Amino acid sequence: PHRRRDAVLITSARGRVGGTKHSSQKSLNSPCFTSLSKLPPEEKTMRKSTLSYVEEFHILPQDQRAMQEAGKKILPILSDIINEYRHWALSKPMLMQVFGGASGVERNSKLKYEHWASVFSSEINDEYVEFRRRLGHHHADIGLTVEQHFSIVTKFVHLFETTFDELGLTTSELHRAFTKFVNLDLSIVLQAYSQAHDEMMRTQTEAILAMSAPIAQLRTGI
Repeated sequence: PHRRRDAVLITSARGRVGGTKHSSQKSLNSPCFTSLSKLPPEEKTMRKSTLSYVEEFHILPQDQRAMQEAGKKILPILSDIINEYRHWALSKPMLMQVFGGASGVERNSKLKYEHWASVFSSEINDEYVEFRRRLGHHHADIGLTVEQHFSIVTKFVHLFETTFDELGLTTSELHRAFTKFVNLDLSIVLQAYSQAHDEMMRTQTEAILAMSAPIAQLRTGI
């Protein structure tokens, strides 16, 4: 059967960014992600499909087109926007501590480049979702708080909206599309973060209980 011509573009392979192939799978294999563990089996059974995310956040073909059109001007200067973020992060002692110093901020900045490049390609596929799930797990692993994550997202929203204005890109259509993509990403990242954090708490509780059992037995013996 033929798919509707106006169907939301959901791909399972590679997208294009700025005229060159952009592979989300390459992002998943990036050295920046070498410390990330694979998602636990119990989470895989709870995963939402890529299509369900598209439907939940009402991402329409015109939203993707608006992001792709903006991407034609944003992607060539994305490195400059990431540099502004990098300088901002370096000025925040708490982020410096969480990321592990300047080298950690640099690694995080590379992840942010991959992240936003895929946003402005707006080709939503399984790798797009997987990247954000692993990012959520990564945030939990390094101890980045939800408040700090929102602070980072808020900084990027400010940077991009300022850039939209400077480039004469600001329209209601782009604002609507950009908001949808930001909310989509927040949902995926924070859901994965919550699941990873809950698993870490369960593991810590089990470890404490395992250590306390011999002590309880010793007291009973006494």
